[in-house]
Amino acid sequence: QALPRHAKCRSCRAMVRSSAHWWGQLFVYYGGIAPDLVVPTLLYSAYCSAMYYICELMRFQAAHDGTHLLAGCVTFLLVFRLQQCYLRFVKAQTLTMDALCSLRTIAFSFCAFMSQGEARVDAPEGVGQQVHTLLKVHAVRLCIAFAVSLKYHVRVAEMRYNHLAATNQGMRHILSDLIRLKGLLSEKEALLVESTCGLYEQTMDRSGCLPSARRAYMPAVDYNRIRSSQSPRARHMFSRDCEDHGGVGVPLLMLQLLRGLLMEPLGQKWGYPERFLQVFEPQLAVATLAYQQMELIIRMPAPFPYLQLCKVLLTLFIASYPLGTPLEHGVWGNIMVPTILSMALVGLERVANIVENPVGDHSAALSLYELIHEFEFEVESMFDFSERNLQGVQESWHELGSSFGMIAGAKLIGETCRAAPETRFADFFEWASLPAHTVEYIKAQSGDGTKEKVYCDSAELSSDSEDTARLIVAPDDAYLIKRCVALRGPEKVSARIRSQAIALARFDIDDAAASVRSRLRGSSEGL
Repeated sequence: QALPRHAKCRSCRAMVRSSAHWWGQLFVYYGGIAPDLVVPTLLYSAYCSAMYYICELMRFQAAHDGTHLLAGCVTFLLVFRLQQCYLRFVKAQTLTMDALCSLRTIAFSFCAFMSQGEARVDAPEGVGQQVHTLLKVHAVRLCIAFAVSLKYHVRVAEMRYNHLAATNQGMRHILSDLIRLKGLLSEKEALLVESTCGLYEQTMDRSGCLPSARRAYMPAVDYNRIRSSQSPRARHMFSRDCEDHGGVGVPLLMLQLLRGLLMEPLGQKWGYPERFLQVFEPQLAVATLAYQQMELIIRMPAPFPYLQLCKVLLTLFIASYPLGTPLEHGVWGNIMVPTILSMALVGLERVANIVENPVGDHSAALSLYELIHEFEFEVESMFDFSERNLQGVQESWHELGSSFGMIAGAKLIGETCRAAPETRFADFFEWASLPAHTVEYIKAQSGDGTKEKVYCDSAELSSDSEDTARLIVAPDDAYLIKRCVALRGPEKVSARIRSQAIALARFDIDDAAASVRSRLRGSSEGL
């Protein structure tokens, strides 16, 4: 693939897992704990050196009484906190797998139910086949949409509960997830998402530093709260006519749309009996519970008094320990040993901070994008199987029955299976390119730190480009995810989504004099 203009090549290492041997893992930098310990370790080593020089110059040595007791107390508190944070990490893994497994059950079961023949359909030839295929398309896209909305929601919840202000990179990921979600929805469904997504713009006068005629637009997140639509200082980011509310969790809206779709074939001649709802409703409940508990993990971190106590005692210990070390122990006892102890304790505290939010943006967090991509690929395979390969499989069952001498029984297997249609997954969906910042984010979360991959990225998006800035990856890089599933919708809607993706590549939150709505092309018709 030809490289675009303004392209430059560089090498990058990022990881979640490492395939290096035991000794090799000691020297992995990116993706491990080393980046969080280098600066604190160097600073504390300088502090210990200064204290050792001053104490030796003044022949001063503080009493060593109680230091070991304080060290044991700090270690216990930090280890206990790390254990609780790791339990949160394991729980988030379980919840994520529960949510995705429930989506798999819904999508695969629905495709199987809808793949039965037209013998039960009291309609002209071909109509039953069309309604079955169309319902499967809707079920598949809504299942994928829920998975994408889950990633969008954990970002929104993290920004609302744990950050005082929106960051440029955070808002760029949130908006790109929203555009990706819209690519799976109909136009009316996209409008519903826009009105309930919980994104706002706070308008602030800047008369203190700029002329009062200019106003600053600061993105904000708010949902599940009553919020006046007539507020002069805050407006919905996308919808002009919005009710007095602060939005709602987008995954809940996706589940409700999916639940309504599963009700459509209920009791119909071309559908399935009412009792089949017992297959789907428990899976919807599992997905709802997983969504709610994942949000609670984000909004309810470790109690602040406990967190403050850990930091206060840790600071007191590492500050006082070098003062009580005997001077005759030399450089090793006065500088090296305190530095190693502080590195161990600070490392425990930093690892606890990292795993406390297991669905965050750290390289050690769960790679939801990777799991969603795997789910998309699985759904494509099962959809094509139910549309194109099921009849051939059942014919092979007939042949096996004949070889076993059970011809009469074999004829009854798959007797309602329809003829193989000419449709497949690619007739309704396409694999659209992900924006460059999303590809880099996926690489940072799911790469292998022991294998160096050279890639090039577009440093500047040319003004006449008709597509988003893309990451150009070496052909042998099999780890990187570069595409996502999008619905083949009307050309008008698809063109608007592409133009918004181009504007998103240039998005800069520091351009506060202009609103997000005015900066994203196609904003007059909604994001």
